[in-house]
Amino acid sequence: MLQSVIPVKTGIQWIPAQSHCGNDIKGKIDISAFAGAGLSLLAMAAMLSIIMVITTSSLFAEEEPISWKADRAESYIKDGRIVKVILEGNVEIKRGSLTIKGDKIIYEKERNEIWAPGNVVFLQEGSRIEGKDLLYNIGGESGSLKEVSFFSPPWYGKGETAEIKKKGEYLIKNGYITTCDIDPPHYRFQAKRIKIFVGKKLVARKITFYVRKVPILYLPHYSQSLEKGAESVFSYLLGYTDDWGWYLLTTFTPFCKQYTPSYHLDFRERKGIGVGFDLKKKPKDGEKGILKTYYIKETDTEEEDENRYRLSYKYRNIWEEEGRDLTLLSEFHKLSDEEFLKDYAYNDYLEEEQPRTYLSFSERKPERFLNFLVRTRVNDFYPVTERLPEMSLGFPIQNLGKNLYFRSETNLVNLQKEIDDEIKSSVRLDTFNEIMASKRYGGWLNVRPHLGSRFTFYTADSEGNNAFRSLGEAGVDFGTKLQKPFTIKKASLTHIVEPRVSLDCREVSLDPEELLNFDSLDNLHSDKYITLQLINRLCSGEGKEKSELSRLNLESYYSLVESRFEDASLIFSLTPKANWSFSAESDYDIPENRWKTSTSSFSWWKKKYTFSLSHSYEYEETDTLVPSIYWKINPDWQASFTTSYCLAERDFESRKITLYRDLHCWASSVSFYRSSSERSIYFLLYLKAFPLQPIEFTREYEIE
Repeated sequence: MLQSVIPVKTGIQWIPAQSHCGNDIKGKIDISAFAGAGLSLLAMAAMLSIIMVITTSSLFAEEEPISWKADRAESYIKDGRIVKVILEGNVEIKRGSLTIKGDKIIYEKERNEIWAPGNVVFLQEGSRIEGKDLLYNIGGESGSLKEVSFFSPPWYGKGETAEIKKKGEYLIKNGYITTCDIDPPHYRFQAKRIKIFVGKKLVARKITFYVRKVPILYLPHYSQSLEKGAESVFSYLLGYTDDWGWYLLTTFTPFCKQYTPSYHLDFRERKGIGVGFDLKKKPKDGEKGILKTYYIKETDTEEEDENRYRLSYKYRNIWEEEGRDLTLLSEFHKLSDEEFLKDYAYNDYLEEEQPRTYLSFSERKPERFLNFLVRTRVNDFYPVTERLPEMSLGFPIQNLGKNLYFRSETNLVNLQKEIDDEIKSSVRLDTFNEIMASKRYGGWLNVRPHLGSRFTFYTADSEGNNAFRSLGEAGVDFGTKLQKPFTIKKASLTHIVEPRVSLDCREVSLDPEELLNFDSLDNLHSDKYITLQLINRLCSGEGKEKSELSRLNLESYYSLVESRFEDASLIFSLTPKANWSFSAESDYDIPENRWKTSTSSFSWWKKKYTFSLSHSYEYEETDTLVPSIYWKINPDWQASFTTSYCLAERDFESRKITLYRDLHCWASSVSFYRSSSERSIYFLLYLKAFPLQPIEFTREYEIE
C-alpha cells in the first residue's frame, strides 16, 4: 500500500496528515503535534472527524454511505466540514448498486455532485456506460457523459452524449443500438434519441435500420420490451401458398406495463385483408389471461360463408386465502366455423382442436374440496355435454384410525346434450362413499380391502322418466415389494419387483341402455374382474442417489363375467447409459387378438450428432416410422433430416431437410419440405437476443 500526504485545508492554512489508500490508514497521527502548532480545539476536533471519515472509507455520513478506494486522495474542510474530496489513480466509488470508476474523481459536498474528468465507467443495475467527463448528482441520481459506449443487456450502443435521467433510466443522443458485440456491428438502429429503461423497455424515435453501412428501413418509432419473454414490437411473415396466394402477416405489439396488446393486419392475395386484436395480461401472482380476436371477409368464397371470425378468451387465477387454495378458470371461444382455427390459427388448433367454453371456481382445503362449474355450447358444430351448472363437494381420504380410511364425493349437475339429433336434458344427483383399510402381514404382504356405494338420481332416463340407480362395489388388493441389491464391476445395482393382484366386484341396478349417456358415469355396468400388475425395475446407486436404469410395467384384466382376459398394457423404458434411451408403450386387445395402439422411441446422441427413431401405430389408422438425424457440422453450420415412412403403404409420407447458420448476433435456417400433396420452402431469421421475434418466409406448392 502506497503512502503519501493528504493536504487538509482549513481556511487558508494547510495541515499535514497521513495518507491512505483504499480502506487502510498507514502511519500514526500525533495529536499533540497539532496542538503544538497552535491549532485551536475546534481545528483539532475537525482533524479527528477527518481521520474517522478516512478510516471508515466513507466520504460523508448518510443513510447509504459512499465507499471508495484510490491511489491518492485530498480532502478539504471549511468551518469544520468537508467541502471537497479529490481522488486520483484507479479510483472506484460505490454507493448501493452504483459503481463509478475513473482516473480522477472530484466530490463536491455542498452540491452533492461527482465530477470525473477524462475516462470514466458508470455501472448500475446491470448496465455499463463508458465515456468522458461525467457529471453526476448523487441526491437526484442524474447526470451526463460524453462520447459514450454502453451495454444494457442485451443491447450495445454508442452515442455523442448520455443523460442519466434517474436510477435505471438513460437517454442516448445521436447514437445507435444493436445486439451485436462487434465494433463496428453487423447491424444497428441509428437514432437521434434513444431512451433505455433498464429491465423494462427501450424507446427510440426517427430511427434508420442499417446492415453494415447500408440503410435498409426507416421507422418513425420503435419500442422494445426488455422483460424476459417479451413479445416482438413488430413482426411479419411473408410467403406463398396455393390456397392463399402471396401473403404478408404483420403484428404490432407496443409496450405496456400490465397488458401486452397485439394488432394484426394481414394481406392474403386470394382471401383478402384480415384484422385482429389480442390482449395478454402479464402473469403476476398466479394470474394470467389472454383475449384473441380476428376477422376476415374472404373474397374467394360464397357470400354466406365469406365472413370468418373468432373471439376467444382465457383466464386463470390461483391464490391462497385463510388456509385455503382458490382457483378461478374461464374460457370462451366463439368461432364462425369448425375449420377456422385450422385455416387461420393453426398453432391454437394443434393445442386444442375443439376448444371448450366454461367457468370454473374451486376451493380446496385439507379436509374438503368444493367446485362450481358452468359449461355451455357456444358453437353448434362441436358436440358438448353442457353443465348448467355443476356443483361438486368432495372429502379426500380421511384417517378414521386403526388403518381405516374414508372418502366421499357428491355431485349435482344439470346436464344437456344432443343425442340422436335431439337435445336431451336431465338433472343428476350422485353421491359416492368408500371405506378402505390397509395392513401389512408378515412384514411383506400389503392387503388393502375397500367397500363402496354409489347412489344416483335422474330426472329423466332414456324414456323421459325419473330414475334411481344404486351401485355397490367391493374389492381387495394384494401387493408386495421385493428387492435385491448386487454389484457388477464395482457398480451398485438394485433389482426391484412389485407384483399386485386385485379382485373387484361391482353390481349396478340399472343397465347403461336405460339411461341417457351424458358421460362415463352413466356408462357403469355390473362386472367382476381381476387386475394383474407387475412392475419390474433396475436401479443404480444407493439411497437418495438411486436412479432408474430400466422399468417394465405389465398390466392386464380378467373378466370373471366373460371368463376371459380383456385388454393388456405394456410400458417399458431403458436408459442404461447417458447418451441413449429407449421407451415403448402399447395396448393389446386380447379378445380380438390385435394391437390397439403402440408407440416407441429410440434416441442416441453425442456432442455433434443426434439420432432418433420413433414408431407410431393405431389400429386401422396409422403405422408410421419416423427417423431423424441432427449434425453439428461446425460452430457455424448445423443440419437436420427427418422423414416419415408409412409401413402399410410402403412409401414415404414426408421428408424435411433443414440447414442452420449461426450469424454471430443472428441465427437463420432454411427448410425444404415435401409430402405426397405439397412442397414448401421455409426461411427463418431472428436475433439471438430475441428468439421470439423472427423474420419468416414461406413458399408452398401443391402437387397434383
